[in-house]
Amino acid sequence: MSTAWEQIEAAALSLARSGPIKDRLADAYRNHLALVNPEELPAALRAEFRACHETLTRERPLPGEDAVRATVRKMSNQDA
Repeated sequence: MSTAWEQIEAAALSLARSGPIKDRLADAYRNHLALVNPEELPAALRAEFRACHETLTRERPLPGEDAVRATVRKMSNQDA
């Protein structure tokens, strides 16, 4: 099992790879950040981490997609 910091590092690497930014963002969240337990983070970072989670899961998904994909789909590339 990876630590929170290992998952955050893996998410950063996922974001830095080549490919469409929206795909990279969805991958980084789904495969890494969604696995982070906020309680493992320093208290000063927890609120910001939870806000990130809420931002990336706020949209209602269409059939066959999850909330992350729906949210990222509705973002502009600049917002992503």
